Amino acid sequence: MAANTRHLDGYIGKSYNVGGVQVYVHKVIAEGGFGIVFLAKNSSNFNEPGARQWALKRVLVNNPDDLRNCRREIFIMQTNRNNPNIVCLEQGVINHQGGDIYEVLMLMEFCSSGNVLELMNQYFTE
Repeated sequence: MAANTRHLDGYIGKSYNVGGVQVYVHKVIAEGGFGIVFLAKNSSNFNEPGARQWALKRVLVNNPDDLRNCRREIFIMQTNRNNPNIVCLEQGVINHQGGDIYEVLMLMEFCSSGNVLELMNQYFTE
């Protein structure tokens, strides 16, 4: 794991139930200003052959505008589920954490080719 994600080590092995799908965090894929994306599997044994892999996006929001944007993102991904050019959303849930805090979880297909920025850089340097 990269040194800049060491503070996220506490998430490794953590389980989440996302719309009835139980997943376990395997590693951090990306971290941004608004959330974290994990590689998650349907087994706590990360080396288990045949364990299904997903990308799990976790965002904490604390205001109505950000919550509305997350709801919109989930809606758009659900609406375009069969589009071959958009990552498939398996499940999306919003959990109230108390007060004005909401946890948004989006369980998506895992694309092992890298992130969009890496793919664009590779395309433009070839």
